Amino acid sequence: SSSSSSSSSSPKTAVIVGGGWAGFGCMKALSAAGWHVELMDASPDPASLKGGWRIEGGGGGGGEGRKTISRPIEPGFKGFWVQYQNIYKLVKELGIAESEVFTPLTRSGFYTPNGLFAEAPIFTDLPRLPAPLGQAIYTLPLFRGIPIQDRASLSGLLVEMVRYKASPELYLKYDRMTAKQLFDQLGFSKFLVDKFVCPILLVSLFAPPEELSAAVVMDMLYYYAMGHQSDVDVRWARKPISEALIRPMVAKIQNEATRANITANVNGNSYVKEILIDDDEKNNDNYTAKGVVVVDKDSGKERFVEADAVCLAVGVTGLQNILRGSPSLSQISPDLRKSSDLRAIDVISTRIWLDKRVMCPFPSSILADFPELEGSGATFFCLDVLHDDPWGGEYNNSQHSSKDSLNNNDGNKDNVQCCCHQRGSVIAADFYHASQLSTLPDEEIIRRLKEVLLPASVPDFANANIIDSWVMRFPKAVTHFSPGSAVLRPPQEIPQVNNLVVAGDLVRDLDHGSAGLSQERAYVSGLNAGNILIRRRSIADPTLANDVIHPILSTEEDEPQFKLARDTVSTLERIRQTLFLPLS
Repeated sequence: SSSSSSSSSSPKTAVIVGGGWAGFGCMKALSAAGWHVELMDASPDPASLKGGWRIEGGGGGGGEGRKTISRPIEPGFKGFWVQYQNIYKLVKELGIAESEVFTPLTRSGFYTPNGLFAEAPIFTDLPRLPAPLGQAIYTLPLFRGIPIQDRASLSGLLVEMVRYKASPELYLKYDRMTAKQLFDQLGFSKFLVDKFVCPILLVSLFAPPEELSAAVVMDMLYYYAMGHQSDVDVRWARKPISEALIRPMVAKIQNEATRANITANVNGNSYVKEILIDDDEKNNDNYTAKGVVVVDKDSGKERFVEADAVCLAVGVTGLQNILRGSPSLSQISPDLRKSSDLRAIDVISTRIWLDKRVMCPFPSSILADFPELEGSGATFFCLDVLHDDPWGGEYNNSQHSSKDSLNNNDGNKDNVQCCCHQRGSVIAADFYHASQLSTLPDEEIIRRLKEVLLPASVPDFANANIIDSWVMRFPKAVTHFSPGSAVLRPPQEIPQVNNLVVAGDLVRDLDHGSAGLSQERAYVSGLNAGNILIRRRSIADPTLANDVIHPILSTEEDEPQFKLARDTVSTLERIRQTLFLPLS
């Protein structure tokens, strides 16, 4: 237990820089092992994942006049796929029923200016077949906009997907290649790439194929779509993720820390300006981080926080800002300096509250091929179906809950509709790779959404009026997995600094099947970062028990056909290396 293991040696103190899934995952692992933890984040309320509730002049309609109403918002609407095993385990640990946190599995639509282009079934409800045969058969009548011959060209990708990870050398070869180059090499039709594959990548990895690493694209496709028949199945949180999961997790961590007589503090408005290196602790070119310089965003005052270990759980932009303010750290760590060449992607989140209920054939949908998107990817979500309280405040006593609406659906998409909240539909729409859209006024972004994008998908949106709207830009907010980025992404363990670790979806060496821009990957990387520090302390102090390592669940094993193919290719790759043959 954590109390028994920490009693034989004084508790260590860790500073975690950054909240989110990675930061709180690291906090969870370290606190359970008996560490004091101080989490620093520049946002006012880190446990809200930088979202939450806003106070906005809203209301109106029906002669009520303007009111000050609290509305729920969050930065980006995120799903929970069936392979998110560690997050589902967290829900059980919190003692919350999955049905209280998540919706049932849902279907998704794919819309173009010409209407419905494709739709995804719930694969879990269908007889299981070997992957990807099941996906191919069950989507045959649903991918109505994609000719059979174009779908057939996808088969060549399977060969590459069992080969690209056969050795680190091969992976780097595919990482240097763009996904577009790979698709052209495999003979994908232009129609397939432009009309289907590109929009899918824009909403999953937030960039078009010509700007993405072929290796990372295959990582993502295997994890989310091709490895097992049901991998693509998704459910959604029934309320903002901060309220549903992050705050309960933080409360549990802090309650258990109080009982164990250790600290677990979450510090908002705390901007980490610099990581300080202790030159006196240098040992064989291995340095020690002695703490961080924190700036209080309200007062502007600086303070030094001493630490036995530091975890950087920030995104690309945050990491680059810290490095610019930490010249000593940058000087000694080429692994971190390389991350200065990483790029990040702009995202826009929006929400509109309408005066009319609109029938939504799908709770979640992709928007593709609209000129109004200007090169961005887009998704929209019917929160009347997905959220319990999409209006907030006084409008939360709806006639039917989202849970009832989804649970009463018999599987026919025509029966899924926005449930009967008193003030009509609420739509969340997110735009990715949105640099061009970000320069537009809020009003124009909302106009395009309400007058063009939504009515082209569901015509009845044209008959609804906007009661309130919200737009938020997140510049350089998510990792851009560009060609050649694998060697630029930091490892979890920084070789030159013996007590510094990195967590987040940007790390390159996480030994776990989760891939891409994944909540599961970020969470697992945080847990693993904590475990790395725990193991290092155990090595330094053999009296510590090993049972404090936080368990991490693996993704589902490869199906036999993939395992056999990959084992064969790996054997051939080892033979090639033994014979010093060139890489083909």
